[in-house]
Amino acid sequence: VTFFLCDEMLASSITLPLEQLSAAADYRLARKSPSSTPPLQIRLASLDGAAKRAHSGISLAAHCPLTSIENSDITYLPALWRNPQKVLRQNQDLLPWLVKQANRGNIIAGVGTGCCFMAQAGLLDNLSATTHWHYFDEFAQHYPKVKLQRDYFITRSGNLYCTGSVNSTADLTIQFIRHYYSAAAANHVERHFFHEIRNSELHLNRPQWDQPHRDELIAQAQAWIGEHLDQAMRMDEVAKHFQLSLRSFNRRFKTATEQ
Repeated sequence: VTFFLCDEMLASSITLPLEQLSAAADYRLARKSPSSTPPLQIRLASLDGAAKRAHSGISLAAHCPLTSIENSDITYLPALWRNPQKVLRQNQDLLPWLVKQANRGNIIAGVGTGCCFMAQAGLLDNLSATTHWHYFDEFAQHYPKVKLQRDYFITRSGNLYCTGSVNSTADLTIQFIRHYYSAAAANHVERHFFHEIRNSELHLNRPQWDQPHRDELIAQAQAWIGEHLDQAMRMDEVAKHFQLSLRSFNRRFKTATEQ
């Protein structure tokens, strides 16, 4: 498994799936579970092999230059903070390597705006993809050949996966663990990384909406409202916080939650 590092990445888009995969490997090792999956080898790689600085200021050290990796069964492309175009221009040498991995049938998983790396390489032309909701319009403008799926958190086109957020990537990683290890390992990691999997009281003080939905912006708004219940709030202020008019916010909220 290769995690690509670059400046202005979102560190959690690397560290969260990395720790999930490591937890699955530890689970199998502790139980000496039989599996056809070889031991997990995780490599953090940048184009020049140097450490890269996330937008938060955290530096992640690379194990090696990307070009030293001939074959990667799974490659994670990190989410990029703010406008991704500058970072894309700085990492053009990544693109032919991605094409080579895709041609070998290896899995590539892009996180949020990190999906732009695949789009920039032409890998997503005429295929379904998604990205972070804030960059839907920009993504569609830059990559008109890509079939942008605005209503989905995760898309799959062959071995190319796109997710709309770090949380969606965590869900996708659980599916990788289920496939390569076992359902037991996947369930173990879920219980340790997602509090909502457990019968917990952590969420009882938050508003509950009956039906899950695919509108990530409204899901984020629901979470934000739940975290600010102790504060007075007006719906027009909530809408403005998420860069929507009150009318659009009300329409999307009603569509998403069926209320």
